Amino acid sequence: MILNGRAAIVTGSGGTGCGRAIALHLAAEGARVVVCDTNTAGGEETLRLIEAAGGRAAFRAADVRQEAQIRDLVSFAVDQFGSLGVLVDNATAPFSHGYERNNWLETAETDFIGPLIATRYALAAMCQSGRGGAIVNVTFRRFGTAAGLPRVRRL
Repeated sequence: MILNGRAAIVTGSGGTGCGRAIALHLAAEGARVVVCDTNTAGGEETLRLIEAAGGRAAFRAADVRQEAQIRDLVSFAVDQFGSLGVLVDNATAPFSHGYERNNWLETAETDFIGPLIATRYALAAMCQSGRGGAIVNVTFRRFGTAAGLPRVRRL
């Protein structure tokens, strides 16, 4: 168990996709996982799955676009489990709403600004602990076709 006892935050882990899988994997490796999502029911289900498998976890609803919520999320992780060792920026707002500016901004704030905010607070907590840590930023490549743009062909 390479992460035995280290606290790990996984944003966007309340869905049924990558975030949940990452949270479950980190817990299986011994991390104490803070499940984070705006989807409370999904976050609580991820928490239940981790605990059913014998892992330790806590759920905290937070919107990565809201700096105060992310600051409180990092404090919550440290208060619950001690020093923060891992941040996985997985939350996303897939762009599939057309060309309206507000839809573009929601995606940009979630996918680009959110990880910057989370990294800022997580890095400070990791440095304060003196143990370091790992920060992983997850990205998706479905943007072009979801936005109605032509598919980019891979070479």
